[in-house]
Amino acid sequence: MSDYERSFAELRNMPCDVFLAPHAAFFNLKEKCKQLEAGKLDAFVALTEMKKYVDESERSFRAQLAEQKK
Repeated sequence: MSDYERSFAELRNMPCDVFLAPHAAFFNLKEKCKQLEAGKLDAFVALTEMKKYVDESERSFRAQLAEQKK
């Protein structure tokens, strides 16, 4: 198993209530800020958001890897 594959597995199993990332678009910062300003105190709580991000990242990684192996 590669380091990347191990990383995806580890990240998928980590508990995460609030997902933040290095780029605001990765976790929809603008929309969450609007919700927070509107009074939604748990606007940043998203129990499945990190898993979704990891799943999408792994799909992209595998597609790029397959392309490079051609």
